[in-house]
Amino acid sequence: MQLYDLIAKRACKVPRKTFCHIDGKEYSYLNFNQHVQRMQSAIKGLNRDCSRVVLDFAEKINLLAGLVACNREKKIPILLPIRKDRVKDVDYKVIAGKAVELNSSCILQQKNETPYQEYVYCLDDVQCILFTSGTNGLPKPIELTFGNNYYSSKSWNKLLDFSKNDNYLNVLPVSHIAGLSIFFRSVYFDFTVHYFQYSKKLLLDYIQLCRADYLSIVPKIGYDLLNNKEASEALRRLKTLIVGGDAINRLFFSFCRDNEINAYISYGMTETSSGIAGYFINEELVFCQNYVGIPHDNVKIDINENQRIQVQSRMVAKNCKINSDIYVTNDIGVIKDNKIFFKNRSDQVIISGGKNIDIGTIESSLLQFNPIFNFVVVGYDDLKWGAVPIIVYENNRILVDKLELKKFCKRQLPRYMMPKHFIEIKKLPYLPNQKINYNEIKQIILGYLS
Repeated sequence: MQLYDLIAKRACKVPRKTFCHIDGKEYSYLNFNQHVQRMQSAIKGLNRDCSRVVLDFAEKINLLAGLVACNREKKIPILLPIRKDRVKDVDYKVIAGKAVELNSSCILQQKNETPYQEYVYCLDDVQCILFTSGTNGLPKPIELTFGNNYYSSKSWNKLLDFSKNDNYLNVLPVSHIAGLSIFFRSVYFDFTVHYFQYSKKLLLDYIQLCRADYLSIVPKIGYDLLNNKEASEALRRLKTLIVGGDAINRLFFSFCRDNEINAYISYGMTETSSGIAGYFINEELVFCQNYVGIPHDNVKIDINENQRIQVQSRMVAKNCKINSDIYVTNDIGVIKDNKIFFKNRSDQVIISGGKNIDIGTIESSLLQFNPIFNFVVVGYDDLKWGAVPIIVYENNRILVDKLELKKFCKRQLPRYMMPKHFIEIKKLPYLPNQKINYNEIKQIILGYLS
């Protein structure tokens, strides 16, 4: 099976049809294709021997057009995280390997409209290289093939049944799989995407402005909307609210259920080309913490002998599969009542004083302290104990009494699991994709201990 370039085809067949909106600016298929053609001209001016091209753009239009241009020129595009999203002191170009940089200083000439040219892609060829968030360590380059992105888009369409008239609001970074996967879905199923930078103050305006049918968020964005009557009304009008990137809490589950919001909780990662399982809140009678959900079409999820969650699917990235499209994740899982639950990540188990401490167990206990208590638990190296658990928490949404928090932990946790330090800060650091920035958390801990 081969894939055809649908953007080039539609630029010829339906040139004036809206393809997407980026930061409020409308792009027809013809407009977008012209951007792609300019990028193609720039790529042709590079070293012909290079097989990979680094896309180091801050602008979404250049990043997306550059990706398609690389595909047409048979180059593998490497999408660097936007500058403020990069892990400090990490050279992404070194991680990615041999590459030639394409940057925004390239001189691009406007090209006249050209007749439709057909581009054909092989399913097994690498379409792009993305980086994982690097929230718990060094970012990892992931090679996604045309087939990975196609079958992922196809599985989401089977789940949500997209229409050509749909409007999809995307406030997630397009240099991450969460945002880029929406671009691929729009290419294959011809709906319109509206790209905006996430803003807590403007999100509801964006929903109304683009008459959104779909919105993808991470739990942190959802928590920003709790107890907001206008938000509940706006989200209720969506066909589906997709929530992924992390587990949700009981409060958000109840918020969606009580307000009749059609929310789908997704489980997936960069290595699986976005979500590969999930569940609709309105189909669940009770809240189940860390429930993975029902696998998507043609996805098989198991727990292996090491308690790791194992995924078998055509969506598994090329450089992650071990055999037969199988990927063994870093997620520890458990089966309860024939349901698969995420327990924690394998790197969230520390050894302290000779005892194994599951960071996820501490976090689960703290969820009972206060529904809107915003915190993170990390393992930190310690000369005496080897490693110790430390709590870093916000004290701006609710007034947290440190003494009461310590008493709560003593009641809920075994003595050896008791956090060594309780660090209070004004606001937890987040990456632009609204995930916790663990590298900054470690710097906060280092400053506190010194």
